Amino acid sequence: MERMASAILFLASALLLASRLVSPASSAPEPRAGRIEVVEQTPPAVAEVDTEVDRLRDRITATPDVPRPARDPFSFGRSTEPVRSLARSAETERALIDVRSTPTLPRLVAILSPDDALSPRTAVFVAGDDVAMKSAGDELGPFHVDAVNADAIVLIDRATRDAFTVSLH
Repeated sequence: MERMASAILFLASALLLASRLVSPASSAPEPRAGRIEVVEQTPPAVAEVDTEVDRLRDRITATPDVPRPARDPFSFGRSTEPVRSLARSAETERALIDVRSTPTLPRLVAILSPDDALSPRTAVFVAGDDVAMKSAGDELGPFHVDAVNADAIVLIDRATRDAFTVSLH
């Protein structure tokens, strides 16, 4: 069986090699040996094309001067408007003062009441994983703990002296 397969393979490769050797080198068709005819152009058509070519040449040589640009593309942000005064009016100043940002207040989680009436109440705050216990008069970040009541505390911002009430509810 192997002998037969190798014989078939040998004959097929010999046939393929013979067809390659016998076939022409390219598959392009052979050029025809024919007569080339010279076409006579009519004089009016040639004259029309010549005038069009001359007109286009004149159009190329007569290019108009490009006007200088009115703006500078390399300087961004400069406007042609007159510069306004940077002085602020009293009304603008008042509006800026009234629009102060509210600071982030700490989160109150509990108020501890003592057993006796002489001990102060203690407020319990949570900030992330940290727990802080503060009484009246203590400091808590940018705030001063002013008072600890039964259900709320009063914090005073040390920078602006603004008072904030934080309740349990």
